[in-house]
Amino acid sequence: MELIAAANRIIRQLESSQYADILAPAFRASLSYRLRNLVESYLAFEKAANAFILEFRNWESAWALEALCVIAYEIRILTEQLRADKELASIRKTPEKLKSAGSFLMKVFGVLAGKGPRRIGALYVTCQLFKIYFKLGTVHLCRSVIRSIETARIFDFEEFPVRDKVTYMYYTGRLEVYNENFPAADHKLSYALSYYSPLKEANIRFG
Repeated sequence: MELIAAANRIIRQLESSQYADILAPAFRASLSYRLRNLVESYLAFEKAANAFILEFRNWESAWALEALCVIAYEIRILTEQLRADKELASIRKTPEKLKSAGSFLMKVFGVLAGKGPRRIGALYVTCQLFKIYFKLGTVHLCRSVIRSIETARIFDFEEFPVRDKVTYMYYTGRLEVYNENFPAADHKLSYALSYYSPLKEANIRFG
């Protein structure tokens, strides 16, 4: 009870700040997560994330890009935990949260997929989308994002961080396997294997 009372005091203080629409629900999300109220945590985090997007659109520079990438990552992780939580297994709406996260990430992708320094984050968000689509078994949804990355002149693949290029090539390589385009799959998966970090050996899968 003391924790909740203290949290409510902090939330009231946050609600008077300049970025109340972001900070207050973000804090609620953190508190709900600590209390293992994952549904409430997701809803609050989604509210904070959407408010952040509205602010991000108005900023001309990409100074908050890393924060946006963290939000994209956290919203995916939170929905996956929500879906996997045994106590919530009987709630049919949990898969909808994963779909909702996919819709949110498409919104983020749209914000980043323009000209300027923001576009460097587009591949990271694309990889988060791939992970969601593969979890949902809706890999066909990857196609439109892939077209945006591989056909748009505003994207230069070599500009992106190695981390994101490796993940992208890994998932698109798996898609080529599904499509029985084995030469392309070999090229992409070999690329991912060649450039993976030796510190991330657990990411290599055999068999």
